[in-house]
Amino acid sequence: MRLENLLRQCQSHAARLETAAREIGELGTLDASRLAAACESDAKRIDLLLFRYMRLQDALGGRLFPALLEAGSEEPVESAFIDNLHALERLGVIDSSEAWMELRALRNQMAHDYPDPEINARILAEAVRSAPELVRALAAALRYARDKLRLVLE
Repeated sequence: MRLENLLRQCQSHAARLETAAREIGELGTLDASRLAAACESDAKRIDLLLFRYMRLQDALGGRLFPALLEAGSEEPVESAFIDNLHALERLGVIDSSEAWMELRALRNQMAHDYPDPEINARILAEAVRSAPELVRALAAALRYARDKLRLVLE
């Protein structure tokens, strides 16, 4: 039951992340000056994107991936994070453990307020660019849960 709940939670985050990324993309290129001058509604869209990105990345890497591995008896629960990533890469749930570590580093950058608008613009652009990678990882996790673990979500 825990795995099903985690999958549903991730699906909710992913749906909202995709919506926010699409809306941010419709605004065009957000360089440092445009980002600094963003109106209230655009600032809310940006906040939503960053929030959902962090929530999905945290839920996938911190809760769902270990639960998938435990359910499939692929790795002991006590395994190091990088060992879990290597196992997930081997299973086809993620494309690359190195790429996932980069997504994790980006998520960590999002958690900080930087005084330099150039840094904030770069982080936002990278979040928009990499959001589909998180969604693809969730889709692969759902396939793994369905095909290998015989889990059916309703």
